[in-house]
Amino acid sequence: MAAVADAIHALGLGFGIYSDAGKYTCGGFAGSLGYEDVDAQTWASWGVDYLKYDNCHNEGQAGNQLISYNR
Repeated sequence: MAAVADAIHALGLGFGIYSDAGKYTCGGFAGSLGYEDVDAQTWASWGVDYLKYDNCHNEGQAGNQLISYNR
């Protein structure tokens, strides 16, 4: 993916990716719940410029500012 990001950046564009704070994305693919730090480090190592991050299937770990802040 880093090579893809490099090619996109060479065109003068930003590289964006999509994930979710829940166990699954809104579309049913694997989300980042429990793997937030690992996923963030991975995306940074790839050169991701923008992250679209939803909160579907969050296993009840949402609902107030404190829960969101702690996550």
